[in-house]
Order: sequence, then C-alpha cells, then structure tokens
Amino acid sequence: MRLLHRGELRRGRHGGCVLVRPDHHVAWRSKALAAAPAAELRRVLVSILAR
Repeated sequence: MRLLHRGELRRGRHGGCVLVRPDHHVAWRSKALAAAPAAELRRVLVSILAR
C-alpha cells in the first residue's frame, strides 16, 4: 500500500490523505490531515487488516 496526499490525485486540493491498495482501489480516505498522522495511519491499517 502507498499513502498518497490527496493533491496527487486531485489538483488544487491539499491536506487530505488517500490509502490506495495495489489493485488501485481506495482503502481509506480523509478530507483533512489528522493531528497525529502516524497514529491515524496505524488505526486505519489495524481496521483494514482486521477484516
């Protein structure tokens, strides 16, 4: 998985994040950058991988 800044996907938009799987499906997205990005990424990955 690769963490992308939303600006890489949509020009002119800044601050959000998108987690894209290797098969190009969006696994998770956020409209704004979290206050604690590392903790948020850890929470999201735990949630996604627990399925």
